[in-house]
Amino acid sequence: MRPKPVKDVKTFDGRQHEVDIKQLEKSFTAWGFVDKRMIQGEPAATQLQALVNWKNAYKLQFSAAKA
Repeated sequence: MRPKPVKDVKTFDGRQHEVDIKQLEKSFTAWGFVDKRMIQGEPAATQLQALVNWKNAYKLQFSAAKA
């Protein structure tokens, strides 16, 4: 069964996004498009950790853009 997208993922800047989860064997990767940019987190053993990794990738991408 394919993991369902996670709606309303809140990010450090107060925005909310829909994030997709893909599974490859026993790891999960969260990804999504934000402002026409593809943000992808590092693979993780759980879907929850995959979302945390996605938030970290999002923060890196967008906090660097504001600096």
